[in-house]
Amino acid sequence: MNQVDYLRISLIDRCNFRCQYCMPEGVELDYILKQQMLTDEELLTLIEEVFIPVGFKQFRLTGGEPLLRPRVVDLVSAIASLPQTQDLSMTTNGFLLAPMAQNLYNAGLRRINISLDSLDSDIFDQIIGNQGRSRWQQVWQGIQAAHQVGFDPLKLNVVVIPGVNDHEVLDLAALTIDKQWHV
Repeated sequence: MNQVDYLRISLIDRCNFRCQYCMPEGVELDYILKQQMLTDEELLTLIEEVFIPVGFKQFRLTGGEPLLRPRVVDLVSAIASLPQTQDLSMTTNGFLLAPMAQNLYNAGLRRINISLDSLDSDIFDQIIGNQGRSRWQQVWQGIQAAHQVGFDPLKLNVVVIPGVNDHEVLDLAALTIDKQWHV
């Protein structure tokens, strides 16, 4: 039997997007109170004293949007510096990534998945529920920064929505040719 050694850790339940497939319009969300969230110290204690002893060695940081968590770079550094950590990755929407990419890489993050549901800024903004503020350019800058820093592999997650972005599948797949990205 294969041992399960991979654990996804949600750092925060909030997100700065309201994607139609994740948080549809009209759905009310109940967020946990800040004081109910695990502190960095509590999370590290769980990783060191519970998860690692039972065999977890690979960790993926998720959310909501993990880059919204205060001091996320310090937390990445602390997890990456644990001698038992064999792999540390993150899934993000990329909106806050550009100015943080180098610091995250320096902290020990080596792999990253970024959500990019469209190459067309209008369609992208429609999918993420931008409420009048275009976000595509900042996400694209985050992707470019992650590529320049050296995240490998750099993966782009795409949710294909019939009648919305399904006509872009080939254009999105073409990114794997020019840049060696995974889509």
